[in-house]
Amino acid sequence: MSSKSRKSGANIALNKIRGIIFDLDNTLYLYEPAHRAGIVASHKKYPIKQSLAKFTEKYNVARDKNESELFGTGSSHNRLLYFQKMLETDNCFSPNTALELARAYWIAFITGMKLEPQLRETLLLLVRKYKLGILSDLTADIQFAKLTAHRLWPFFDAIVTSEEVGVEKPSKIGIKLLLKKMNLRANQVIIVGDNPMNDGLCAKKLGIPFIQIIRSDIKQKIPGVVAWRKIKKLPELQKVLLLKRTK
Repeated sequence: MSSKSRKSGANIALNKIRGIIFDLDNTLYLYEPAHRAGIVASHKKYPIKQSLAKFTEKYNVARDKNESELFGTGSSHNRLLYFQKMLETDNCFSPNTALELARAYWIAFITGMKLEPQLRETLLLLVRKYKLGILSDLTADIQFAKLTAHRLWPFFDAIVTSEEVGVEKPSKIGIKLLLKKMNLRANQVIIVGDNPMNDGLCAKKLGIPFIQIIRSDIKQKIPGVVAWRKIKKLPELQKVLLLKRTK
């Protein structure tokens, strides 16, 4: 841990912290393995036979187009819209086919989600002392499905998605609504996430300490955004927050 990271958290009074706000994707689980499972499953359902590499290339083009057109909204990540654009480009669109592809993608994705090691044990430890919330981009139905399928919701007090507020992180709108739901103030929470832009800048805007979980696929650095602490695994929160594990 750098001296800069240590200094940025020097004035934080942990005894005043009452809540922890988590990012969901690539924080509570690894995103890429789940996404790959979704791509493989939807590729098998696509009406035009092609290599997985070609299918993935088309998917990425449709994704980039959708995210550009709907930038900053929850719908920018809507897989149904991605598949609609792919099918329209290949002149084989039908609503039913688009729905089948999106359904295949998300079933495989959610089934393939590999939760952080000792995630449940860590959340169980945290929930004894803190209110826990989730602030996440993407659409509400999919994020709710992830939490339900993996039986994670009982650990949390509240959730806000970008679809609910109409704008993505790092906007302050979502986190302000989440704080209201949790009945907490900005100086009473910590944010845990993987992305310096989405999570770190969001935290910075309200003066909230940011704990970054390091992921190999996240390389970006945002000027002025310094993590209070950096961790490799979520169980490290126990040490960071000076918690004692109870039997």
